[in-house]
Amino acid sequence: DRTAPRLRLRSLGRRSLRGRVVSVRASCDEPCALLGITRFSFSKRRARASAALKTRIGRKTLRRPGRATLRMKLTHRSYRKLRKSLRAKRRVRAQITVAGTDASGNTVRRRLKIRVRSKR
Repeated sequence: DRTAPRLRLRSLGRRSLRGRVVSVRASCDEPCALLGITRFSFSKRRARASAALKTRIGRKTLRRPGRATLRMKLTHRSYRKLRKSLRAKRRVRAQITVAGTDASGNTVRRRLKIRVRSKR
């Protein structure tokens, strides 16, 4: 088997963070192991480079074709920085990267970019 699994990502529609967790739904057309990480980037007001935050790695194993929800949790420090940026009206974007690997070792990566908004 030389074909990589077909991996699809879908945002769960929540643009605001709940409980320091970023969730994404991933579906695979064959049994595969999913590995996901989220990277947040936000613009600074001054001419400095944009800062970046990462989440902990989310893992899930699909024993048969189907879909699963990956949850990636922010550390306390990252969550504090993110909330501070949102309060300062900075634009925050999240790039979610998920890798799917099948039993033969074929790997495919997909990225999903979303804009994070503060709770209203």
